Amino acid sequence: MRLGKYTYFTTVTSVALTGCTASISPSQFFYRDPPERASTNTSDTDFEFADFECGKLSYTVLNSGNGTGTLVYYGGNQFRLSEDLSNLKKVLPFSGIRTAVAFDYPGRGLTTGDITPECFVSASIEAARIAQKLRMKSEPLIGHGFSFGGMMVPQVASKIVFDNLILESTAASPEDWLRAMAPPGIKVRVDPSLDKFRSIEALENSDAKILVITGTEDASAGPKVAQKLSDALEAKNKTVQLLIVPGAKHGEVFFKPSAIAKLRQLAVGKQ
Repeated sequence: MRLGKYTYFTTVTSVALTGCTASISPSQFFYRDPPERASTNTSDTDFEFADFECGKLSYTVLNSGNGTGTLVYYGGNQFRLSEDLSNLKKVLPFSGIRTAVAFDYPGRGLTTGDITPECFVSASIEAARIAQKLRMKSEPLIGHGFSFGGMMVPQVASKIVFDNLILESTAASPEDWLRAMAPPGIKVRVDPSLDKFRSIEALENSDAKILVITGTEDASAGPKVAQKLSDALEAKNKTVQLLIVPGAKHGEVFFKPSAIAKLRQLAVGKQ
């Protein structure tokens, strides 16, 4: 579900384009919010805080009042707790999920810490640990990564045991995503510091059941990107299901009945 603005990039023109080369740099993902954005807040959201390796994590816990399963939401690069929780609150009561944990990456909202890939991963792991403590015995733990978060959650899954993973509107790596969007003849260059965000390799030792999902109208990570991700996971003998949601744009899939039905299955541990 898109809980924030479009993330990563929606057209190749939003990445650095020089001559016949399109490139992605770490600064397009890892940056600190200006003070005026960090200070925004929603009056009906209770923030909690936890120490992690790089600073203090700002997170919130949402309870549906019914259902089973605990979900950790890894938002896109533009997701902010203070701005973007309303859609999650709308979906949660119908999802079959009992509890959801959402958080801000370092330098976003009230989360502190260095603006590095390592600190983003550290914060993401801490969010999963919080969810582990909240999970009731025997109910599934679900990691849900949207857009940029879809490449973050596999990093967490290499350290934390998830029962199910949702990779929504994302790609196997920054390079794969950019290659899918670049016009014919354009060379692709990705900064080496982003090489660690390769989902297939990160999920090598994970036994989680994986749902790869996107919409037919997703201009950022649509059906071709999702199919490539799904095929790569299957080639590694992962239990994976691909769901393409008709008519859904980037971040809209979980407002569609077919996706909600699948989410309810994951909540009870089914694929």
